[in-house]
Amino acid sequence: MSSTPKKISELLFTFRTFHSFVFPLLPFSCNLCTFPARAASLRGYDLRHRARQVREEDFDRFDMIVAMDDMNYEALHRLAPSREAAQRIFRMTEFCRQHPGRTHVPDPYYEGREGFELVLDLLEDGCRGLLERISAR
Repeated sequence: MSSTPKKISELLFTFRTFHSFVFPLLPFSCNLCTFPARAASLRGYDLRHRARQVREEDFDRFDMIVAMDDMNYEALHRLAPSREAAQRIFRMTEFCRQHPGRTHVPDPYYEGREGFELVLDLLEDGCRGLLERISAR
């Protein structure tokens, strides 16, 4: 492990490949493809973002690696170079205060328009809880 102190604000979030609400949107004619942009823009979010796959060296670079769902959570554990490194892996829903019964952030495309609103609700809630946790350190 690196002895260089990490910035507490450095977080790496993992998303399923098709979670378009975090990827740049292309001008598709499909109404379903516009749901993420509409839902996010109504809350003041600009969705321009670049994503990449998590790499083993990320466990040295980041204090926390936050997964949205069980599939990514398990994949991150398999990728972790040690048990110590795996302790940096969290589920986003672990930080949710307003949605305590949720165990994962669902894929919004399976839930229609309401799915995107739910995902944004969960992420906003989780980010508030995550900020509280980081601030308490």
